[in-house]
Amino acid sequence: MKTNNSSGYTASHWGIFKPVLNKDGRIEKLEAYKKDHRPSPNLNKITELPYCDKRIRYPMVRESYFREGPASREKRGSDRWVCVSWNDALSLVAKEMRRIYDHYGPSAMFGRSYGWMSCGEVNSAVTLNRRLLRLCGGFVECVNSYSTAAIAPVLSCVFGDSDPRCSDWDDILNNSRRVVLWGCDPLITNDVDWSTTLHNSYPKFEALKASGIKTIVVNPLRTQTGAYLESEWIAPFPGTDCALMLAMIHTLHQSGRLDTDFIERCTEGFKPFMAYVLGEKDGVVKSAEWAEAKCGVSAQRIRELAHELRDNRTMIMMGWGPQRAQFGEQPPRMAAALACALGHIGLPGGGFGTHYHYCSGGSLSGIGPSVRGIGSNVKPVLPYKHDGAGTLVIPVARFAECFLNPGESFYYMDKKRTYPEIRMVMWAGGNPFSHQPQT
Repeated sequence: MKTNNSSGYTASHWGIFKPVLNKDGRIEKLEAYKKDHRPSPNLNKITELPYCDKRIRYPMVRESYFREGPASREKRGSDRWVCVSWNDALSLVAKEMRRIYDHYGPSAMFGRSYGWMSCGEVNSAVTLNRRLLRLCGGFVECVNSYSTAAIAPVLSCVFGDSDPRCSDWDDILNNSRRVVLWGCDPLITNDVDWSTTLHNSYPKFEALKASGIKTIVVNPLRTQTGAYLESEWIAPFPGTDCALMLAMIHTLHQSGRLDTDFIERCTEGFKPFMAYVLGEKDGVVKSAEWAEAKCGVSAQRIRELAHELRDNRTMIMMGWGPQRAQFGEQPPRMAAALACALGHIGLPGGGFGTHYHYCSGGSLSGIGPSVRGIGSNVKPVLPYKHDGAGTLVIPVARFAECFLNPGESFYYMDKKRTYPEIRMVMWAGGNPFSHQPQT
């Protein structure tokens, strides 16, 4: 780094910037890249990270482990940590990895690194961790994510894609008459990106505000996006999105406004679904009056909303918030059903999208070729003695159950599986206990 002015640019999840240094070489501020459409308000906070007194700057190991190895396990939690050299740290880890693979095999090694730990294509902690353990013979890996644990599997069944590509913002601005922001707050969540961002979607929201297109926010919380767009705010009780959507579909059926042509041409299973909506199986008619008692939105507004969206080309922008709850697979599934009932899927500016609230969804993020990173799908180069399982998988949110209940059975995606006995955990980047539910 130059100690008299500034260094070159770097990138983070919050955007591209360069540090401006004071005469002592300390970061004074972060200067956003000039083509960033909306520099993140978090940049100034990032300047403090290198100097945080909680930052671990050197390899640390339990003192008794350093002296005694695995035999010291009873001292975990009471031992003190000591600083060691990188050579000692790497040797300790490599020795223990080899012991686990030689004595117990790949099914005893849990390897994971969760997202948002590093944004580079080459230095991605999760990719490098997986690559290393696959080269060693395999490991127990997590599938799915905390972010999309419900929405991704169910939309794979509904649309054949876990994250259907959304319509371009230009299509929306030119053709949509209603935009529904259901369970999302894009002006907040688009501040970050999986890799890095120029905040390309923010000018689109500015254009949306100026366009005259009516926007409606469906969310128990008042969102910053809704406040900026001056949207109509409909606030169902938390967890009652499905009741609201079911009643809207029932309203369209009762008024003869379902898009039956689209339903017959482009959907499968709508007839038994409507039997449920009409209460033919459980005796409960999913009417607007029924939903009013469930979700707190008046029956009159439910009926009006159903007809308003049917009469105006509508894009439903679905967020991930509603699916992060018990039975979370149902709101995105119901939103897909509602979009089918409206009949706007496939029309410019119409339909259903789950991509608008992250990674600049719907807006062009780059015109050049993208650089591919290091891959993690590699063949083992080290032999192992004890099992031929290779890489096993468990759902990401069940790793604690796996650790505590080796040998127990569980179901995932309608298949019965068995938790392996984990002997070693390799976690590179992040903190598993900061996102695990019911810690």
